[in-house]
Amino acid sequence: GDPVLRPADLAHLRCPDTGTPLRFEGALEGGRLWQGDLVAAGGPRWPVERGLARLVRESAVGAPDRFMRRFWGQGLATESAGP
Repeated sequence: GDPVLRPADLAHLRCPDTGTPLRFEGALEGGRLWQGDLVAAGGPRWPVERGLARLVRESAVGAPDRFMRRFWGQGLATESAGP
């Protein structure tokens, strides 16, 4: 499936902080949410970059998860480098 958000997907999303619906403020590309923010009532904002929403607060990510991001990120970079 296509991981990029479409406007219709907003009906299924809620703010992780407040549980309220989200609206999109930003640019569409090819009918998809591309660059901007998902905004909840009361103000929490969640960035959308190249069609992917970041619905996690980086300050809430623990050390083991940060380590695994680096570990998997390096592994993916190595795999994609090719022979």
